[in-house]
Formats: sequence, structure tokens, C-alpha cells
Amino acid sequence: MIINEIDEKLDMRGKLSFSLDNPFANVSKELSLISLARMRRRKEGKILIVNSLLSPGFEQDSFAEKLKPFDSKLEGQSLSTILDVSGSACFNFLWSLIEIPSAIIDGILLRGERVIVYFRFHRSDHSKISSLISTHSETLPDLSVDEFKRGSGLKDHLHEISKEVPIYYFEIGSEVPPSSMDIRNDPVITTFGNYWTRETKYLVGDQFHAVYYEKQKIINHDAKLTDISPQENMFEMIFSNPLMKYYFDEATDRSISFLGVGHRLSGRRFSFYLIVPGMHLSNFTKLVFASFKKFKDWKLLLDFATPLDQA
Repeated sequence: MIINEIDEKLDMRGKLSFSLDNPFANVSKELSLISLARMRRRKEGKILIVNSLLSPGFEQDSFAEKLKPFDSKLEGQSLSTILDVSGSACFNFLWSLIEIPSAIIDGILLRGERVIVYFRFHRSDHSKISSLISTHSETLPDLSVDEFKRGSGLKDHLHEISKEVPIYYFEIGSEVPPSSMDIRNDPVITTFGNYWTRETKYLVGDQFHAVYYEKQKIINHDAKLTDISPQENMFEMIFSNPLMKYYFDEATDRSISFLGVGHRLSGRRFSFYLIVPGMHLSNFTKLVFASFKKFKDWKLLLDFATPLDQA
């Protein structure tokens, strides 16, 4: 599994919590919601996709008026909400965090009105991240630094999140069609070749930002490449991929707040994983098989689907 290759690459980890600076906080607190969230940046602004577990005794009618100001959808025992967080100090901070080259957010958990953020980074960015937290400490309501230390932690973080909200690991294999692998002009191929692993950080427009973990020295130092730890063959770089953009856009349209996303290329064999909330398992399964029909030339194949604690 790709997640096992990535798990121990970044050597520092953090966990922060603060109060949500959005009117949805009051509803989340009153309903005692436990939610997973993912940030997206679009032309119209920054949004937060929130997937919430509802308590067994939830009565829709009694909270219909309170949910009316929000773009919310009820599906069984879950609530999906799209929040505009363009003016949020909390999420402006988180965007600044993931713009640091090695920083990756593993998950955003909402417990009532509290936001809990799990992230990892490389020790080379230690001072940048410490300074960023210090700079924003007065604008983050009720900030607590719950964890900030050396040590790998992707699977540890995900296992901790899964104790609050069930999450699933999907891994999909494919074969890159010749039309999508330009060995002369694709900056990823001309820099890393066709054997690498990467973790996706975020998407802006058509461009993904990712951390690359190389097994050998790079071929060429592209202008778009940012060094994280050249001695460990670790870099940040942008890339485009129509298949992965389809997954991100469809997940947003379906209000699915998936967590981690990782890729591996071995020759023409391209594999990727996504971690999704259990409350959207059926919805995400439909997305997966819709992609098989849309991207037939990629020869997509479902390799793994399992609860995260069994990955």
C-alpha cells in the first residue's frame, strides 16, 4: 500500500485546536456534531466542506430553521455543509500553513465548535511553522498547541481521527495513457523521471501542489521545484493531472471531504490512494466507478478498499 511508503517520510508532526470563527460553530455546538472537513480554494473564494455525524436522536424539523443559512444537505445520519471561509482568520492561517513547502494537513476535525488540525512537516521548515503559529496566535480563538514534536505520524494521526469518525482507505491502480505522459515536456517527468511517490497538498485552479519523495537523485532542477531536503531527495513541486482534478472536483460537487491523497508512478503504472469519511462511503464508491467509465484509457482498477485501521 502506498500509505505505508509515505507514513514515515516527514519527520515532524503537530496538532492544533482553536474555536471556529464561523456562525456554523453555534449549530455544531448545539447539535454536538463530530465532523470531518477539507479546505478548497476556488475563484469565488475559500470554502470548507464539512461532513458531520448526527446523533441517533437527531430531529430534522427542530433544527431546520437553524440550518437554513447554510448550504447543508441531510443524508441519513449525516449532514454535509459547504461553508464560505474566505474571511476566516482560522482558515487563512491554515492556508498559510500548507503554503510552507513540506507542510501537509492530514485531517481537520470539528468537535462541536472546536477545530482540531493534524499536520506533518519536515524539520527544515521547523522555524517557519513555529513562527507562523506565533504570528497568528492572537487571531486564533482559544488556540491550544496539543502536539508539536519530532516523529512521523500520518497513520497515527489517521488512526486517532478514525476513533471519532469512521474513515476508509481506497487505493486505485491505472496505466497512464501515452497521450497523458509527455516525457519531453512534462516538468514532473523531466525532473523526477517515471519512478516517484508524492503526497498532494492542495489544488488551485488546475495546479496541484505536492511533496515528492524520490528514491534517487533528480534528473533536472526545474524552476518550479522547491527544495525541502535535497539530501533526502525530498521536494515540493506543482503538477497537473486530469484524473486527479476530476476526483477533487467531483468530491467537492458531492460534498465529500476526503482526507489524505497520495500517488505513486512506476514506469507507466500510476497508483493513488484517497481517504474518505465512512458516512460518504456509498457516495464515494459511485464516484470511483464513474471515473472508470470517464477515463477508460487509463485502465483503472480498484486495488484496495478497507477501513483505515486495517490499512
